[in-house]
This record gives sequence, C-alpha cells and structure tokens, in this order.
Amino acid sequence: MKYEWIDEFLLEKKGVSKDFQEACNWIRYKIDGKMFAAICLEDQTQKPYYITLKLEPMEGEFLRKQYEDIIPGYYMNKQHWNSVKAEG
Repeated sequence: MKYEWIDEFLLEKKGVSKDFQEACNWIRYKIDGKMFAAICLEDQTQKPYYITLKLEPMEGEFLRKQYEDIIPGYYMNKQHWNSVKAEG
C-alpha cells in the first residue's frame, strides 16, 4: 500500500483494530466495533483511491469548502463522513 504511514498512524491509537471488507474492497479501522476510517482500494491495482474519515458535521463541511479533493463520504452518510481523493 502506498500510504503505509496512514495505517501505522491509525493503528497507534488506543483500542484500534483493522479488518478487510472484501465485498467493498476496503481496509476498515474501528474502535469497539465502530468504524471511524477506511481506505478504499481500486479493484484491479489495490491502490487507495479514497481515504474516508468520520468527522463532526461542521468540521467536515468546513474542510470540503476549503479543499476540492475532500468530498462527502464515498458510500457513506454524507453528513458525518468525508472522503479524501488519495491522488488529490
């Protein structure tokens, strides 16, 4: 994976676990079974195309207005989730 530092950073947090959801081709990061981040992989290359994070709605809205490569959550609740284009 191109973004090993993200994986390392997220796994350093207290109580974090990760798994791979094959149906969506996502690496998911959870605390107590609740997802807070995901790395969405392309089917063919297995390279990240979105990094999806859960944020407070106002913080996510602010960031989306500031950066064109931050969009409402890919396949997620658009109010609480935001996706960053990995190549953006």
